[in-house]
Parts: sequence; structure tokens; C-alpha cells
Amino acid sequence: MTNDEDLLARIEADEDEIKGGPYSAAPLRALRAAAANRRAAEDAVTAAVEAAKESGVSWAAIGSAIGVSRQAAAKRYARRD
Repeated sequence: MTNDEDLLARIEADEDEIKGGPYSAAPLRALRAAAANRRAAEDAVTAAVEAAKESGVSWAAIGSAIGVSRQAAAKRYARRD
């Protein structure tokens, strides 16, 4: 097992201290949870954008709702069929 794999195993085992390391596992567990939450949020935004487009909402309105330009929204979320 590599050092990174060992570290992940210890984090997943819910150990509070990483022996031989200069840090606690708690911040790394929080980081993994935040990354999982971000992926879930990105999936939810993608689904909402798809639903908006299917109901006729413009890229300008979608971009405004998610805080980007219409071009950025279209570039990121337009289907590439």
C-alpha cells in the first residue's frame, strides 16, 4: 500500500490522528466530504440547467441565475450530441 493509500485508509477508518504524520485526519475527512458535496451540487446544477433549457429558458437567463455569462453557461452546459 502506498503512503497515500495508507492515509486514505486511515481517514476512512475514522482515526483521529494520523500516526507518523504532522496532522489530524479530521480536516482531511472534512475535505473529502466537501468534495463529495461539491460533486453533488454540480450534478444538481446540471440537472436544473437541462430542465430549464427543455422548458425554453434562454442561456442569458440561465447564466444570470448561476452567476456567469450566457456564453459561459452555454459552453459549460450545452449538450454535445
